[in-house]
Amino acid sequence: MSMNDPIRPRRQIVLCIAYMGSRYAGWQRQANAMTVQGTLETALSQLLQEPIGLTGCSRTDAGVHARRHYSHFFTRSTLPADRLPYAILPFLPKDIVVLKAWEADGSFHARLQAQSKIYSYLIWNSVRPDPFWQPRSAFVPGTLDLSLMQRAAADLVGVHEFDSFCAAGSTAKTTRREILACSFDRPTTAHDLPPGFGCAGTTAGEGRLLRFVVHGSGFLYNMVRIMAGTLVSIGSGKLAPDSIPAVIAAKDRKKAGKTMPPQGLTLEYVYYAEPRYADLTLSGPQKELNHE
Repeated sequence: MSMNDPIRPRRQIVLCIAYMGSRYAGWQRQANAMTVQGTLETALSQLLQEPIGLTGCSRTDAGVHARRHYSHFFTRSTLPADRLPYAILPFLPKDIVVLKAWEADGSFHARLQAQSKIYSYLIWNSVRPDPFWQPRSAFVPGTLDLSLMQRAAADLVGVHEFDSFCAAGSTAKTTRREILACSFDRPTTAHDLPPGFGCAGTTAGEGRLLRFVVHGSGFLYNMVRIMAGTLVSIGSGKLAPDSIPAVIAAKDRKKAGKTMPPQGLTLEYVYYAEPRYADLTLSGPQKELNHE
């Protein structure tokens, strides 16, 4: 741009992206590690030919995935927002995809205006691991009682002090959080075939995929992974089926189950007050959890 060219006004762009977090040290930019934010900022800077800084809705940990992650940035580029998801494809690795981009009025804040979030956690329960599910689930051998985990999950709902479900290192000012809904179910597995193909489903010996889904106004450090670990302890008989209220009341991390590994965790959806930011129709775990 020459000295005589007018300075273009800054525009605010909101992004909805999906990513597999296996190769990344989490969302947040780090100086000495590859992150989703850093990778996306580099791609945007190359595409728009200016430095781009993103503000994200959530700082997912290393190895954690996202189906709907929101962020925003400011730019002087004239590229139409609805063209950005296609234009950026050559600049991004295949495990990060911009699902949608749209222009906001400058007042949107991806993190501060988020009202609630939905996470899912996948468990492969079998006598042996499954290579198809290892990147996206935690392997748990032995037999888990799904009905016990379903009933215990309901005890997490409500406003509680979740000290027992917070890992060391948290910087949160308060442990008080509200869980709006919880569920534990058995979704369709990758082994299922269409009707008429004869070998649909899995046998009991081959294992099963289990899914924990939780909707909350906010979450503490490793909170969902500790919730999942506590419910697994109940399903395996290590904790009593009715132990959740006592674990919450204890405010003691040692009373809850283990922290499950990161690869089973996915940020599914983020809710905002304004309808225009509800960009995609709820589906999968989001739809089932909210009975829509």
